[in-house]
Amino acid sequence: MNGTAEKIATVGVIEGPGWHDPTADDISSILGDSVTVLREPLDVAGFNWSLSDMAGSRAAIEQSAAKLSDRGCTHVLQAGPAFAYMLAGSISGGRELEIEIGRVAGCTMIMSGAAMHAAMQSINAAEVALVCPYYDEAWKSWLIRLLRNDGYQVRSYANFLDAGVFASHDQIVARSYDFAPWEVEACVRHACDTAQDAGGGIGAIWVAGAGVRTLSWARDIGERLGAPVIGADWALMRSLMISLGVESPLVKLPRG
Repeated sequence: MNGTAEKIATVGVIEGPGWHDPTADDISSILGDSVTVLREPLDVAGFNWSLSDMAGSRAAIEQSAAKLSDRGCTHVLQAGPAFAYMLAGSISGGRELEIEIGRVAGCTMIMSGAAMHAAMQSINAAEVALVCPYYDEAWKSWLIRLLRNDGYQVRSYANFLDAGVFASHDQIVARSYDFAPWEVEACVRHACDTAQDAGGGIGAIWVAGAGVRTLSWARDIGERLGAPVIGADWALMRSLMISLGVESPLVKLPRG
């Protein structure tokens, strides 16, 4: 996009407490001057990023979305798939949830949890290699259970500890979501190798967590490994492009 591009939308981003969400930067990088991007913090007292905190965040999300709508946003994005899954109680319930929140706030609501499921549905992929790099064992088990409850076949799974990238979860936490692409790629390869060793094919590589950024490498590694990489950030941008009617390579899944 160039500096004289016609404005097509004002897009809002709800940012989680205490985290500089890269989503707004991603939108500006991809769409340039064709969109105005606004930010609004998610205001939840005592929020510490636990699953129970996310389960109680709906009112705050609706309030933040409404504020962005009042500021002129036609589309509001919320990163972090776990929010949608905890609020909806399932993977597939995210779509209805974002519709309901958008109706309350007066905007088109796009949540990364719903966006990931939509991307998977678009290619009818049910067999997944699950990559949840910074999730601890409790979060990993929770997500595996949700995926299986919605009919996904989790052929393999890996976090940083499984892949041997870090020696302890404390080391992962200390990085504050600042991970190099090669570190995440090690998890992806570990999950894919595990699925192959078990003799199971995969339809996609599901990369959980908005703290892992996949936009810069998802297509390349998907082509090399022979399966599309569905990252939370990538899926969120894909759904935004589709909603805006913008033609972009992001709309096409990064297939192998």
